[in-house]
Amino acid sequence: MPVIAEETPDPAPIAGIPSGVARIPLLWLTGNREIHLGDRLGDVVGRLGPGVQLMSESREDLGKGLRATRFYTDIGVQFILVFDAADRDQDLRLSRIFIR
Repeated sequence: MPVIAEETPDPAPIAGIPSGVARIPLLWLTGNREIHLGDRLGDVVGRLGPGVQLMSESREDLGKGLRATRFYTDIGVQFILVFDAADRDQDLRLSRIFIR
């Protein structure tokens, strides 16, 4: 059966994301905690719980929308969560996950 596929370009790089990190589609943490693309910022913070340490956060105005990039550590695992909102009236939703 023939398959038609197109190569999609990588999205534009995000300021502040260091080299050497891997982009992943899903984050599994101890205690059966899962973080999925599309999750709302408030839901992610609640799921991470108090044991996860927020190392830093930056916010960008993207013209019409917003972006928040948050750096975390959890029991020696470092990860970066990027949240985007296409419009200021929308919730920030997880758009990219990076892990070290």
